[in-house]
Amino acid sequence: MVALSLGLAALVPKCPMCLAAYASLLGIGAGLAVPAYPYLRPVLYTLAALALGAMCLGRLRLARQRARQAGQR
Repeated sequence: MVALSLGLAALVPKCPMCLAAYASLLGIGAGLAVPAYPYLRPVLYTLAALALGAMCLGRLRLARQRARQAGQR
């Protein structure tokens, strides 16, 4: 699971130039991005919310695990 998330993190663009390069590899230029923006916005918001939820769940699991370990000592 960790290897998968690290692999995906390596593929996510970190800078605006990288994002533009990925978009051009997919055939999305500035002319196509503007008309598609209203359709992409909800998708991007959903992906951001899912990423935030996954991060919160991970922190919650870690806190519970640490609490269990502290109770066993």
